[in-house]
Amino acid sequence: WYTSYGVNRFRNTDSNFYPSTVRRGFNSNGFARFRARNYENTNFQTRLNYYQRIKKHSFNATAVFEARTQDVNLQTFGASNLEEQSLGLFDLSSASQSEFPVNILQENNAASYLARVGYTYADKYMLTASFRADADSRFGSNNKWGYFPSVALGWVASDEKFMKDLNAFDLFKLRLSYGETGNSQIPTYQSLARLNTQRYIFGDALAVGQVPGSVPNPDLRWEITSQYNVGLDLAFLNDRVSVTADAYYKETNDLLLDVQLPLTSGFNSAVKNIGSISNKGFELALSTINIDTEDFRWNTTFTFSTNRTKVLDLGERDEMFFSRVFNYNLRDEIVLRVGEEVGTFVGYIEDEVLN
Repeated sequence: WYTSYGVNRFRNTDSNFYPSTVRRGFNSNGFARFRARNYENTNFQTRLNYYQRIKKHSFNATAVFEARTQDVNLQTFGASNLEEQSLGLFDLSSASQSEFPVNILQENNAASYLARVGYTYADKYMLTASFRADADSRFGSNNKWGYFPSVALGWVASDEKFMKDLNAFDLFKLRLSYGETGNSQIPTYQSLARLNTQRYIFGDALAVGQVPGSVPNPDLRWEITSQYNVGLDLAFLNDRVSVTADAYYKETNDLLLDVQLPLTSGFNSAVKNIGSISNKGFELALSTINIDTEDFRWNTTFTFSTNRTKVLDLGERDEMFFSRVFNYNLRDEIVLRVGEEVGTFVGYIEDEVLN
């Protein structure tokens, strides 16, 4: 039996001052900004393990419960048009303009249950099955929970009599598995109808109001990935040469995508579950022990892998465009297109540069 509880707190503050003598502060006659970020993550986990061996039979079981919380608080304040700039950040009383202060709090809670059982007979035949249930507050009220099963089989064929008679392998193990996993990596509150602050002129004064900022989606749910895997482990020449090979096929459905909405909706985009993609590939590792003495050991490992992705479905569309948020010079330079690979870039082809 094992139980743990952890808290991780992080605080980051930064400030910037741009006098009117530099380009950033020239147009605003001096500019200053303060920013503070507070993060707090908590994690509670309790785990129960069981193991029993009866002659050639081995049993093991694991049960896990985990609860996680995440709180993020962001505060910003800025001032500009500074008549007195000699003290920089230490005296902003001469500022005639100020930004509206921002104070944002984001909270996220998650919980997980896991049950796993394993059985081995004669150290040759292995079965492992698990079932996982996860809940995340970021999803819609109708789909907080996701359920993810998995099963794996293993066979050490080199321990069979007919394989021992060949005297060819030190290890010949075949592996088969299937499993499902869930993805919840989206911003908080995407399933809710949110309000944004809007400032406007009412009469001769500046007024502050609230306007709808997002479309509610109570059906927002987990993105689910299903994977099939077949693997082979080989060892021979007294374990001096070993080979590991794996082939897999992975399909992800109910993709969590930021989908553009019609202009008539009054909103730009919303996070929805749309489409599916596939990944299939092969991995190979070859390891050799070339020299093994008391004074010198030389090992060599070669690896090879290949992976191909393909967009299978995008709902009612054939293609969708995205932009990288860290690059403000490009717009819609990444395309998801049915039948093509994920992460395809689009743009103009340059023929020549004229002097």
